[in-house]
This record gives sequence, structure tokens and C-alpha cells, in this order.
Amino acid sequence: MLTPDITIMSVGTEITYGEAMVPDDGWEEYLNNKWDRNIVVQETTSFSELKLQASGIIQAIGHFKLGPNVSSRDVGFPYAKKASFKPKDAVVKFYVLYEKWRRAEVSKSDSVIQYFKNITHANGVIIHPAGLECSVHGSIDALGSCYGDKQGKKYRAWVDRLLITQIGSDSWLVRFDLWESEGES
Repeated sequence: MLTPDITIMSVGTEITYGEAMVPDDGWEEYLNNKWDRNIVVQETTSFSELKLQASGIIQAIGHFKLGPNVSSRDVGFPYAKKASFKPKDAVVKFYVLYEKWRRAEVSKSDSVIQYFKNITHANGVIIHPAGLECSVHGSIDALGSCYGDKQGKKYRAWVDRLLITQIGSDSWLVRFDLWESEGES
């Protein structure tokens, strides 16, 4: 997932710029002049064939053979074994599974914990933005205590600005921003 330079949401009624997502109140006010968002929302409900844009984009990616045509969130665990290891895929799958673990959407089993450990190095280290260093496998072992703590909530976890640097024949330095969102169901 990429951090956009500009976002336009809610039929143009929310516009933000840059990494800080600074709102453009002047442009929003101009667009909102003489139109009612509630009418637009009401009218679009009459089109039953409308679907989420993201699902259409993912389908098109698959149709034109540009990549997988299934969202990582829609792939069930256990994940199919791939012929080649791709660090970016591993990071995304790790956090999708982490999200499902916290919402108790996968079984609380040793196979899930083992999957987390299989895609990470035993001597791997997580460096928290505050500078705290933790063992990757130690952090994985601690996941047992947070199983299902987000069950029944609209909890999401995703990575952004994922940067991979190969530092050895079978090791990578992985840098990314982790985002988490939570709300009531």
C-alpha cells in the first residue's frame, strides 16, 4: 500500500494532501456548494450492480495478468506454498494473519505461530520507532496473549512505505510503517 500525495474521498467532499493528509477546506467548500451529499448517497443505492472500486481494480489486475486477483485479506490460512520467496508478500501476509489472529478469525493453534516463525529469521530483530529492540521470535511468542483481543471490533492492520533491501543471500532488511485502525462493529 502506498501513501498517496492526494486523496479525494466521499464523492469529492473530503480532499487531503501529502503525507500529513492536510485537508483542503477551500476546495471542499467549492465542491460542496449547491449539492447535497445525502442525495448522491441515496441515489447510488438504487444501482444494485455497483461494487467496491477496490474489488474491480483487483479483478482487472488478474484479468490482465499483472498480478494476483485476490486481496491478501481474502486468502485463507494456511497459505499456499509459493515457488519463490518474496519478502514483500511475506510481510503483507504476516500482518494480514496478525490482524486475523487479533480478531480470532483463525484458530489459536501452534501452526499459526509456527507460520509466523517460518517466515522470519530466528535471530531477527524488530526495532520499534522509539528505538526499542525486540527479538522477532520473542514477539511472536508473545502473540498468544493477544489472541482475540480485537474480536467483534472493526480492527485493521496494514503496512505502508514498505522498503526491502537484500543484505545477504537469504536475509533482508525490511522497513515499513505499520498502521492499525479500530472501531466498534
